[in-house]
Amino acid sequence: MRLEEFSSIGIVGMGQIGASLALGLRHQLQVIGFDADPQAAEAAALQGIAQGASTEELLSESDLCIFAVPAGRLKSQLADLQAKRIRPRAVLADVCSTKLDIDDAVTAYSEAVGPLRYVGLHPLAGNERPGIAGAEAELFRGRTVVVSSGAAADPEASLSVAALLSSALGSQELFVNPALHDRVTNFTIQLPHIFAYLTASFSNSIDDASLLTLLSGNSFADVTRVARSRPEMVASFLYADREILLESLSQVQGRIDVLRDALRGEEDRLAAVLERFAPRTGALALEGYANTFGGLAGLEAGDVVAELERERVLVASLVAEGGRLQVSGFRPTGAGR
Repeated sequence: MRLEEFSSIGIVGMGQIGASLALGLRHQLQVIGFDADPQAAEAAALQGIAQGASTEELLSESDLCIFAVPAGRLKSQLADLQAKRIRPRAVLADVCSTKLDIDDAVTAYSEAVGPLRYVGLHPLAGNERPGIAGAEAELFRGRTVVVSSGAAADPEASLSVAALLSSALGSQELFVNPALHDRVTNFTIQLPHIFAYLTASFSNSIDDASLLTLLSGNSFADVTRVARSRPEMVASFLYADREILLESLSQVQGRIDVLRDALRGEEDRLAAVLERFAPRTGALALEGYANTFGGLAGLEAGDVVAELERERVLVASLVAEGGRLQVSGFRPTGAGR
C-alpha cells in the first residue's frame, strides 16, 4: 500500500484517543467516526467530527479503520468481523495499551476466518480528562506511538500507517515486539496507575479539602494525577495484561517487605535499600538517524520493520518515493549500526 492510498479513515470509538485522532487527521483526510454510545457520538459531532451510522459503514467505506475501544471489547468485536463486509485491501488498526493479547486474537481470527491487514498501535499520550472532554487535535504531537511488529501485523501496512501518523499528527513512531512492549509498559504505565489509586485512597479519609490541598506537595499531585482517569477505562487495560501484572504485584509485595524490615532497623540500612531500588539510568541519549530502504512490498517491507526494531528507532518521518522508503528520526546512542 502506498501512503497516499489512505484517503478515508474510519475511527470506531469517540473517547479521548479516538476523538483526538479524528481531530488531528480531519484537516488532511476524510475522517468518519462512530460510537455506539449516542451521547459520545453527539459530543463528537458537536466538535465537527463527522459520524457514521455503524461500525459496518466504517469498515466498508474506509481505507484505514482504527478501533479506539477497550481491549476486551475489541477482542469480542473481532468475532463479528466475518459477518461484516470489509473494504478490499483495507487496513484495520487498534490503539489498545496492551499489544500481545490483541496480536494473539488477530492471529487466531486470521487462522480461522482469513487474513486481516492489521496494524497494532499504542499512542503514549493522554490526559486525566475522561472521554471526549480530554480530546485534543495536538495530543500526539511530539509523543511516541508504538507500532507493534508482532506475528499478526502486516509489515507493509505498518510502515504506511506509521508514515501517515508521523506526517499528519507530528508523532514519533517506535516499532516494538508486542511481548516486549507489554513487559515494559507493565511497570511504566500499569503499576503507576495502581499506585496512583492506592495513594489517592488515603486522601479519602480527610474531610477537610482545604487542609488536604494546603498540605499536598508536588509529589502527591504527580503520583495521583492518573487516578482521575475513568476507573472502567483503567480496569480494561489492567485486566487485559493481568497475568504479567499479577506477577509484578507479587514482586512489589516482596519489595515492600524489604522496605518494612529496613524501617525496623538503622537509617543507613533504609538508605541502602532505597539506593538499590533507585533508577540506574539517566535520560536516554539520542542521536540522529537516517536511512533509505528499497521496496515497500512483501518480505522487503518486513525486512524494513525488522531493521527499525533492531535499531530501536524513534521515527520522525517516513517518505516513500520511487519505490524507496526514506526514514529519519532518532535512536539511543550506541544502538545497533
